Amino acid sequence: MTTEFNYPSTSAASFWHMPVLYFVVCCIANYFTGALDYQLINDFRAQRDFNAALGMPLLTTFFWISLRIQQQQMAGAIMSYLLDKNALSLFAQHRARLAVKLRHHILTSATLAISMTAVYIMSEELVAFDMNMQVLVLDLIAVPFWFFFWLFLFQMIYSTHYMMKHFIHINIATSSELKALKRVSLLSMENALFSITALIIIPVFWFKKDIPAIDLAIVTLFSSSLTVYLVMPAVKVYRLIGARKQKIMDQLTRGLTSIYCEDESDRINHERRNAIQQEIEEVENITATPVTFEQCKRMLSVVFLIPASWMTLIYIEHLVT
Repeated sequence: MTTEFNYPSTSAASFWHMPVLYFVVCCIANYFTGALDYQLINDFRAQRDFNAALGMPLLTTFFWISLRIQQQQMAGAIMSYLLDKNALSLFAQHRARLAVKLRHHILTSATLAISMTAVYIMSEELVAFDMNMQVLVLDLIAVPFWFFFWLFLFQMIYSTHYMMKHFIHINIATSSELKALKRVSLLSMENALFSITALIIIPVFWFKKDIPAIDLAIVTLFSSSLTVYLVMPAVKVYRLIGARKQKIMDQLTRGLTSIYCEDESDRINHERRNAIQQEIEEVENITATPVTFEQCKRMLSVVFLIPASWMTLIYIEHLVT
């Protein structure tokens, strides 16, 4: 994870290469230590290690890639807003702010990653006192797993907060400000989609084993944060768009009516009338729905896949039992 907020990504290779390479290396290492060899599973501990050996690299890679995509979307939303305001020179300032916050999140995530890894190692009896390579590798890959878990959560929440703080004004009176609201709503839903997708992968950890209490606590925290900090802001913005859109339309209509009551041959009035008519068209084109049709399809697909992933897990457990 870079400590700089980049837009756009400089190359496709740098975007996918490291996360995918990390996943492949982890799988190879876990296979050769025996953690990913399904034929060697003969007790609860071996099953737990198999699940962790598959689940941690998979989710780590997902979080890593999602963060990179989210960075691009965030930067794109900021750039679009600044272009509407003819203030593109401020992009570097926003990027610097986000880079500082990202560094703080990295430090916090690293601290939490080490702490959570220590808790899991102790609670799951994964301390490699005998320097068992299988357990040692699992202990090592647990650190980046928790690091990207917390960084993913912090960045998803903060990006929505940042957009609402810097690009939503109390007095919304123009189409560009309505567009800013729309971008915040869309960004919140995109972040929510990433988070919900993670819930599809999580059941890998519980294949043929009971769900630990600490896992339930983490998933509950993750889901609650998703609802409070991602979904609810999108709903709030959706309501605000609907309310402000009507008020702006009323103001523009009154302004247009007053111009028609004046001398239509006046060149200045003619230009004002054209400007207001163009603004009305811009406002009318901004829908109050919190998601696009494409987002709606993706959201429904992802939500459907959550119970589907659980049912698939249960079915596979039945087959291999």
